[in-house]
Amino acid sequence: MHQLEIPCDRINVNHLRGETQSPEFLQKNPAGKIPVLEIQPDVYISESGAILTYLAEGTKLLPSDNLLLKTRILQWIFFEQYSLSPNISRPRFFISDV
Repeated sequence: MHQLEIPCDRINVNHLRGETQSPEFLQKNPAGKIPVLEIQPDVYISESGAILTYLAEGTKLLPSDNLLLKTRILQWIFFEQYSLSPNISRPRFFISDV
């Protein structure tokens, strides 16, 4: 959102304290996971790859006029989410001061 200069309000949710399992949060994302983006009142998108795609659609970061380039970008997003993120985020979590 910063790179696209989209203003936003960030709300921190502490999953270690069970905040993602509260009834209020589960209405936003029944899977009880973060991140969640509210795109309009009571309309939410979850999963970072889907959020990135939604925000970047039609911009220089995800052009809609070049299908091959768009597909290559999505290919990287899916690879990152499945192959890289689990291997980076777990160790980062365990060494952080939470």
